Amino acid sequence: MTRRTWTRPDLVAIARAVEGGQTWDQAARPYGVSGHTARTLVRRHGIPCDLGKRPTPEHKRADLVLRAIALRNTEGTSWAITAARVEWPRTPQALRVAAVRYCARHGGSVRAGYPDLRRSR
Repeated sequence: MTRRTWTRPDLVAIARAVEGGQTWDQAARPYGVSGHTARTLVRRHGIPCDLGKRPTPEHKRADLVLRAIALRNTEGTSWAITAARVEWPRTPQALRVAAVRYCARHGGSVRAGYPDLRRSR
């Protein structure tokens, strides 16, 4: 097995690909190394890799989040009832956090405060 000689342009290209939205494994695949090796080499050679430039991924269940925001704003249901109606697979608190983050990123608002309709009281 032979050792590969790395050039700075190769490592800069990997770092820019990661900043552009690729994973480390995807960026390292053309060079025949693992993502861990590429990440280590980029760091060792002092090449800055600003992951803040990476585009924010869309929520995996954005359609459910949008339906939940619409229900919450129009009918004023609690997060637990809203989660059950949109068939949210996780906790109602996770739905609330996803809805607030979605509104912060894309604009709009979600109803806050006490719901008009809830399971108890």
